[in-house]
Amino acid sequence: MQAVKEFPGDVIIDPSLIATPKYTEIAETIEQNYRTIHFHVPRSFYDLLEQYNRVSEDEKLPPQIRFFNSYVDMPSLTEVSTRFQQLDVGRFSAERYFEEYNIVYNALNESLPYARDRQQMEGRYSVDGDPLTDIIFEEYVFLQERSGLVSRLKKTINNFIKAGISIMETSEEAFDSFCEKRMKDSDQRRKSIAKSAGKWVVVSMVGISGNMIGGIPGAVLTAGATEKVINASFLLVFDP
Repeated sequence: MQAVKEFPGDVIIDPSLIATPKYTEIAETIEQNYRTIHFHVPRSFYDLLEQYNRVSEDEKLPPQIRFFNSYVDMPSLTEVSTRFQQLDVGRFSAERYFEEYNIVYNALNESLPYARDRQQMEGRYSVDGDPLTDIIFEEYVFLQERSGLVSRLKKTINNFIKAGISIMETSEEAFDSFCEKRMKDSDQRRKSIAKSAGKWVVVSMVGISGNMIGGIPGAVLTAGATEKVINASFLLVFDP
């Protein structure tokens, strides 16, 4: 058996961990562990932090923030933006990968909520897209190209599934057993940091050797008369 590749050397932070009063905790995690893991934020969400001032009423929240803000009060986006500008955080853009993953972008765009509101917005990657699709797309591409994602909510994961992306969900115990047998100490350290940062942790087959879990063939999703083929470089999700 092949060994698991570095796990994960890079992690993208789902905006649900930022659009919350507890954003200071994720900021502290980044400060304490940036030498071990290189953290990133979706570029499209980072742009929102710089664009919007304080927003406190739900009805004033744009959909690309509302999506990640469930169940908590909204902090000052000005304060959040200032805090994250102080950190060594990457701003991940998927621009160079759009042609390769455009079918996924289109599938995400069709599956996400707030369709009417989103129609009035302009996307970074496609004339038919919007900022919310841009953010989720950047997270998906990061997973395929870099490997790790941490999130407070399961919303992003659920919308990956709605878009036809293959997801394998496992328990903490099963995943820990898998990792303990095949990971180096440095990889175990990264795994622990990822688990402490968020409620949900997602990794892709970039971070796990393909023959460990077994091959999964290309998945075909049929939605009405439209057939979308989604590459089954599936995502592994576990709840710590």
